[in-house]
Amino acid sequence: MLSLVAELCGGDELKAVDVLKAQDAKDQVMSLVRSTGLSGFELDELVVGIGEFWCDKNIRNRLIHDEWYPSFLTPGTVGTRGLTRKKVPQEVFSGPTVPEVWELAARFGYYDSLFSHHSWALSRSRRSDSLA
Repeated sequence: MLSLVAELCGGDELKAVDVLKAQDAKDQVMSLVRSTGLSGFELDELVVGIGEFWCDKNIRNRLIHDEWYPSFLTPGTVGTRGLTRKKVPQEVFSGPTVPEVWELAARFGYYDSLFSHHSWALSRSRRSDSLA
């Protein structure tokens, strides 16, 4: 995602970091994508991919940062417990399964391909524009 946003910011990685750290990062990235001039399937694929990435990023963050515990109600399973980062935090529980975690990992592999391809295409386009 960083390399894609950097290319969307004209190759400026520091600006891309600022965009990705912003409260409205997803909206800013979507706005940058829509300003590229992409259309049709390429635009749809990238917009949908970014939306799904943000959902999966939240799931990933819950898996990484929440507390893990063995489930005593169902032997052989695990659960996670965490708190939301809201003004009034709420507890969040989940019971991820091994196949779900692997499916999440596979989706991140897809995002890597999607974002790196578009990053490369934008970089190539920017270089050819600077030569003209």
